[in-house]
Amino acid sequence: MPRIATAGLATTLIFFACIRGVAAAPVAHHVSFQHHVVPLVRYSGSPHSLIPTTGNSAYDIESYDYYCTGGGTACTHGYLASDCANGFVYEDIGTGCAGLNYAKVDAYGPANGSTSATPQGLYLVCAHYTATGSQVAYLDVYSSAGASTYGNLGGDLGPITGTASLLGWFSQNPPNDPNYPEDNPSQTSSVHASAIDWYSGYNFDGNHGTVSGVQNTDNINDLPNTGGFNITIAGEIDRFDLADNFISSYNGTITCLAGGPHALDLTNANLDEDSGAEGELEWDYTGDSDGIG
Repeated sequence: MPRIATAGLATTLIFFACIRGVAAAPVAHHVSFQHHVVPLVRYSGSPHSLIPTTGNSAYDIESYDYYCTGGGTACTHGYLASDCANGFVYEDIGTGCAGLNYAKVDAYGPANGSTSATPQGLYLVCAHYTATGSQVAYLDVYSSAGASTYGNLGGDLGPITGTASLLGWFSQNPPNDPNYPEDNPSQTSSVHASAIDWYSGYNFDGNHGTVSGVQNTDNINDLPNTGGFNITIAGEIDRFDLADNFISSYNGTITCLAGGPHALDLTNANLDEDSGAEGELEWDYTGDSDGIG
């Protein structure tokens, strides 16, 4: 399923296209990468038009951003972070964005109103950029328990363990608020989970991912306040050159931080249009993003 950069980019849009085949037996999915960085996709006018009920809402906990190692903005050479990812910076000045990173976590809960439960959809991405290219790993899974809710959104069927939670949700978010569930400027959420995606990666060799952390988010503006999530992905790590062409894969481990103290450094300098965070009990859990990620 194509994942498209946030609307409004002034330069080339980023695609992470995953064209997935369907088979009766567990056969590796057919994946075509056009670009490998995966910023969040949101429909314009995302529909929260009905009053949610505790019987069919699902938690949606997200954090995603580009950041320079150690903070600041120097790693992008004054360009949009997404232009480092899609090869434009290399085309323009002949060098990469060494020290740039991208991190993303999406955790989706059961569609039964639970504010604390094992995720039924989990999406993790880590990308490190160097002077010569990038290293990327991801996983995109839904569990057997979440197949009826998230199985039609893309991703792979795989085991998910752990817990994600919206802390103090109903005490801070009265359902009769006309702006529910997006009217809390200080919502705390947590994710401590792991999953296996048997088919992720350019060569479908798969990955095991873990995520752990606590964040506080401004749900009005979908931005982080404090905290973040440590992500570790082990398995197939893919290498791409400065023009974003696949080079090779290796078996290893990659780590990154979604959120954290430097999550908005590039955003505040108008150099990152693909950052954000939220922790909400959503009504339209299948319409808020394009695919599990």
